[in-house]
Amino acid sequence: AASESMEEMLTAMGVGWAKRKIILNLAVTEIFKVTDSEFVLERQSSVKNTTNAFPLSGEEVDFEEAIGTAKASVQLTERGVTVTVNGNAGTTVVTREVDSADPA
Repeated sequence: AASESMEEMLTAMGVGWAKRKIILNLAVTEIFKVTDSEFVLERQSSVKNTTNAFPLSGEEVDFEEAIGTAKASVQLTERGVTVTVNGNAGTTVVTREVDSADPA
């Protein structure tokens, strides 16, 4: 499944309907960082903060969320990032476009 939302990713990870609705109503801040060798995704919420690093080679690695783990890989695009998540209940692709404007 291709998605720009988090619900399909949570579904692929095997998260039940009630937990998905609670998680989707949390205010989550995503921070993206790119180094020479990896893409770093930080998620900050009132429940839990997570940091995941993905190799730019596209290698699949363990991906930690507030509700569990899955396997994931990333691919950088001209407009942002594509994350492929392989969970217990299936596979989904999440895309995020990144505004390249410097907020400073």
